[in-house]
Amino acid sequence: NVAPVINDVVIYSDIIKVKINLKNGDILGYEATSYAFNHVNRNNFNPSIAPSEARDKVNSKLTIENTRLAIIPKDYGDEVLAYEFECSLNGYIYYVYINAETGVEENIFRVVSGTEGELVM
Repeated sequence: NVAPVINDVVIYSDIIKVKINLKNGDILGYEATSYAFNHVNRNNFNPSIAPSEARDKVNSKLTIENTRLAIIPKDYGDEVLAYEFECSLNGYIYYVYINAETGVEENIFRVVSGTEGELVM
C-alpha cells in the first residue's frame, strides 16, 4: 500500500495498492480506486487538539511507539484528520486513530501476520 504524505500528514483516503513480485521487483498489478474517487487538494492540516490531549484518549494498556497525523476515510466518502498512534501490547501492533478536531476515537486496528504479509484488521 502506498499513501501520499503532505506536510507530514499521511493521506490514507488516497491510498494506492501495488502488487510486486518479491523475486524480481516487477509490478504485477495495482488498484487506485480510492485515489481516483477521493483525491482532492487538501489544505486543512491544523488539528484543534494537541497530540498530548489525543494521547490521553488511547487505552493506557497500550504502549505508544509512534505518533503522526493522518487523514483517514470514513463511511460515505467522508474523511477526518486524526492522530495515528502506533501501539503495542502483548506482542501485537495496533493502530489507534483519535480525531484531531474532537478527540473521539475514530478507529482501532490490529496488525495480523498472514501468508502474504501483514494485514491490518
